[in-house]
Amino acid sequence: MTLVGVKRWCRAALILVTSWMIFAGPMRAQDGRTGAITGRIADSLGNTLPGATIRVLGSALVASADRDGRFRVGDVLPGPHSIVATYIGFRPDTQAVTVPAGSAASVDITMRRRAVSLPEVTVTAARARGEVQALTEQKDADNIVNVLPAEIITSLPNTNVADAVGRLPGVTLERDEGEGKYIQVRGTDPRLTNVTVDGVHLPSPEGGVRNIKLDVIPSDIIGTIELNKTLSPDQDADAIGGSVNLVTKTPGDRPFATALAQGGYTHLQGGRTLYQFGGTTGGRFGSAKRLGVIVGGTFDWNGRGIDDIEPGPGTNDFGDGRGPVPVVTAVDYREYRYNRSRLGLAGGLDYRLGASSSLYLHGLFANFWNYGQRWVTSPAAGNFITPTTTDNAGSVVRSVQNRTPNEQIYSIVAGGAHALSGVTLDYEASFARARQNRYQQRTTEYAGPSNVAYTIGTSDPNFPTFSVANGVNLDDPNTFVLDNSQLTNEHAADRAIGGAVNLTVPYRLSSGWRSAFKFGGKIRDEHKDQEAADSFYSASGAPTISLSQVMGSFANPGYYFDRFGGTGYVLGPVVDFDANNAMLAADPTALAFDVNKTHSQSDPNNFTVRERVYAAYAMNTLEIGRLRLQGGARLEATRAGYTGKLVTLDGSGTWISTSPTSGTQNYTNVLPMIQLRYALSDNSNVRAAYGRGISRPNFGDLVPFRVVDDKGGQIDIGNPALKPTRSNNFDVLLEHYFASVGVASGGFFYKHLTDPIYEGVETPITSGPDAGFTQSQPINGSSAYVWGIELGWQQHLSFLPGALSGLGIISNYAYTYSRAAVPGRSDRPALERQAPETWNLGLTYDRAGFSARVAATHNGASIFAYKYQDGADGGVTGPNGDNYLYPRTQLDAQASYRLPRGIEVFAQMLNITNEVFGFYNGSAQFPNQREFYGWSTFLGLRLAR
Repeated sequence: MTLVGVKRWCRAALILVTSWMIFAGPMRAQDGRTGAITGRIADSLGNTLPGATIRVLGSALVASADRDGRFRVGDVLPGPHSIVATYIGFRPDTQAVTVPAGSAASVDITMRRRAVSLPEVTVTAARARGEVQALTEQKDADNIVNVLPAEIITSLPNTNVADAVGRLPGVTLERDEGEGKYIQVRGTDPRLTNVTVDGVHLPSPEGGVRNIKLDVIPSDIIGTIELNKTLSPDQDADAIGGSVNLVTKTPGDRPFATALAQGGYTHLQGGRTLYQFGGTTGGRFGSAKRLGVIVGGTFDWNGRGIDDIEPGPGTNDFGDGRGPVPVVTAVDYREYRYNRSRLGLAGGLDYRLGASSSLYLHGLFANFWNYGQRWVTSPAAGNFITPTTTDNAGSVVRSVQNRTPNEQIYSIVAGGAHALSGVTLDYEASFARARQNRYQQRTTEYAGPSNVAYTIGTSDPNFPTFSVANGVNLDDPNTFVLDNSQLTNEHAADRAIGGAVNLTVPYRLSSGWRSAFKFGGKIRDEHKDQEAADSFYSASGAPTISLSQVMGSFANPGYYFDRFGGTGYVLGPVVDFDANNAMLAADPTALAFDVNKTHSQSDPNNFTVRERVYAAYAMNTLEIGRLRLQGGARLEATRAGYTGKLVTLDGSGTWISTSPTSGTQNYTNVLPMIQLRYALSDNSNVRAAYGRGISRPNFGDLVPFRVVDDKGGQIDIGNPALKPTRSNNFDVLLEHYFASVGVASGGFFYKHLTDPIYEGVETPITSGPDAGFTQSQPINGSSAYVWGIELGWQQHLSFLPGALSGLGIISNYAYTYSRAAVPGRSDRPALERQAPETWNLGLTYDRAGFSARVAATHNGASIFAYKYQDGADGGVTGPNGDNYLYPRTQLDAQASYRLPRGIEVFAQMLNITNEVFGFYNGSAQFPNQREFYGWSTFLGLRLAR
């Protein structure tokens, strides 16, 4: 039998099994004479134990406690029963209960910890308690999920949500400006990972894309982060890599309040400062504590600096028979000075209508002001005489830019859940919105001498130097004159409105089987807009403005470590932004409006995309002894349309007109999913899963835009013919949970992608009016695959003697391998954003009020964008090869001591070894960006009451 035949038989068998599981439910409904067992489970201090397992001995009946510690076991035969409650780190608790026919018996369970497992659980916010809740949720979940509780999130300097998620197994973190920004899960690019807040789809603030810029959301307002690596049919299917759910905090039975204050220092640009304030309060109130209220917020200000160089690797043919030789054609010396601030608010209300009925309202708001200034000095080589010398046709430009991106995300969800005669109805309505503003952002360039001969130092490829060889003085500000200016005014917004309803019906196939049939539907309406009103100006020369008239006082003698003793990497005279603006305002005739460039560069960036997804699903869960099987299918129908703008230019580049354009995309996907969990013992599981997922194209990629970058020699175009990516996903996992609080796990996954989308595939233009430019376009490939292994070990080593009992470890390792069929290439490169190795290693210590954490996070090198084409000079590892993200290993640490009255003092260090972030082409000897952020240290206080 051929491989195709095997796949067809496997698909047919899966459909048969899934169909039986879905439609078996209605065959035999539960007996109306049965009863139920309800109650609440907590520890000896009254702290609830969410996720605790409650089993009815002698039957297959089992339930898990919710986040309030409440549980309900339905379909129980009338009469006396024994129930047993289990929870990681606690002794099993067995109780007798008598169930009346057609009614419910109520029982409250108080569990006691094991003698050696939770020595510090007497404080509500203790790390051990959070770990236990997270591990219990992982252990009892139907799908493969990693859970990160607030206690672990705050135990290390995780400034934003991306930094926190990056510590989970199989996650690669893409950083920006010293913080995590995007996450890649299991070797897939950020677009293939869905992000939700309390289960509600979160739109992206950035124009054109779907992936969420997670540095917008501060980590302190999140209660739990759930990384779902396999999906159930009742979850959104647009998550080929995985789905990250940010769960906001929930109130406990006892009123509480926390507060945080910290300050810090970053070692760069002579020292920058930072500070943060935050707090949370909540509790349950009223009769029987039916009303739950919680609200929290945080604000941080971060003075950040970046030292950055961006070389331009390339090749040159000297006609001596050697063929194209690697050279450095240009370099940017960049200095960034940021004043970043972030505000986060989250809260919720819930009301218990009864033991198994409640209403809720949750909300989250985040705003990120990523403001700053950038100074750039850009020498460019003339004609090469040798690989390290040029003639006197070289040039240099100095520029200044104020950066004004402001991103905002908020989400509101309201809903309820009601259990009626064993049948559970739940529903929700949601509204989420994200936007990015970039207003009055000006970039101005001053052109310097254009008769410079350079000697280019390449002995250390990471630190190329451009030294003047013919005596031209590049430090004289009078030799730099105003050349051009750009004013950016852009607004992007994405709003999503949704509604969902689900019905769960327990039923009995036989006395030894526990089953539930669930079905439901969901509608999501999303609307993405991008408005661009950018203006481009060129210098008129009347009057001529020199850099000496607008020179600034900013200096950084330690720029790039002062590596060459003040003789190499020197920023030189820099433009003062305010003085530059004042000069331009005083002499408005100094700039001439560039009509052609404004229309060709700005107009194509205006578009509107509307997308509506109709979803329906049916699934069945079947538990037979130690085996739990969940199967079903989800149907998602996508209806999308877009409008954009097409710019028409004549042969000389003169703007003729801008006209609207529109198009539609409609497709329907049937997505089967099945998951198996078998309990080898009470603390060990083996899991297997198959699921089919999709990932829709980025909004902006579907619009037929065309934007020309003359300076970079690149033309970006859209692709209205893009198809969604589809994937068949397979998983196997073995996990064991330790009584001493921890887990060891090992798993394998495989994803086969059809119509993968490759962002920004670059191809040279060899003919026509754009010859010599490079075209960049998102395209579909035919297929790709990625597979990998994930290993994890997390444990409190409380069984060790004496002081060593405070030790613990949190570690994980992931290896991934991928291959992709990319049009225009005969090789099969790895997928974009797929790092072959990622790992986290953390050592912990908790004893007598003292806690300490040291954690290292590593991401291997990955292809950031496909650039190589067959026959390119230098080959696939040369300067015209693919663009790679550098490997990166970051080391962070935190220590704290708990004082009386709930006061905790702590110290943190971030990026201790000042790791490089950047990119290279082909191989590491051809860098095109290397930037450093310095190390940061913090001191702070926390108060918990």
